[in-house]
Amino acid sequence: MFFSSMGHGAWEQGMNGASRLDYQTVVNVLFDHHGIKKKHRKALFADLQTMEIPALNAMHESNQ
Repeated sequence: MFFSSMGHGAWEQGMNGASRLDYQTVVNVLFDHHGIKKKHRKALFADLQTMEIPALNAMHESNQ
């Protein structure tokens, strides 16, 4: 649910489209917005990183 709430604004854009999640701003804002407690953020962050590469691959495939 958290991952799907990120939308397009959470992705930094490069020359070939989305290049990575914007961890410094968007992810931290969404942690606060969703009321994710600090003690749970490390595990959720690891989950986000696990989902990031497959999501990028899917976005890049759909753009070709």
